[in-house]
Amino acid sequence: ISELFTTEGIPLPNGFGKQDVNIQAKKLFSDVTYMRYLHHMGRTGLNTYSLAKSISSREDVRYLFKRFYDHTEMLYDRNTLLMQKKGVFVRSPYISYPEKVEYITEKSFLGGLIGHRRPLLAMEIAHCGVNIEVANVAKTMLLGFSQVAQSKKISDYFKEGYDLGKK
Repeated sequence: ISELFTTEGIPLPNGFGKQDVNIQAKKLFSDVTYMRYLHHMGRTGLNTYSLAKSISSREDVRYLFKRFYDHTEMLYDRNTLLMQKKGVFVRSPYISYPEKVEYITEKSFLGGLIGHRRPLLAMEIAHCGVNIEVANVAKTMLLGFSQVAQSKKISDYFKEGYDLGKK
């Protein structure tokens, strides 16, 4: 990315560096929390990199996002397998297989999200489960960071995020 930015005359952003990490610090979270975080970030990366590639016109940029996607996919699969082996994998909610074919008979089915009740689709149920899981991962991270931040202002910011997540 640095090479691409330099070639294009784009200023390099100031990101996190070695000076921002205390490698002597005690471990902040459990291994299960780290695996859940990696699972969430892997899922996010798979979505983001595939979208980024699909809207990129430059061959070199598409290749870069493909490499990011491939690396993320490998990490996501390894982490998921490890979570399953350790018995800590949280499966998205699922529904039973249908016993017969059913057809939508009312035109208001999809428009029924506002004002009218209808059964949720399987994908909607899965998304609800993922959203709950992501909210829990985020709350865990924010609470942990609020407890170790050296700046009161930063600690308060993390606490505010944690409180919003509880709502």
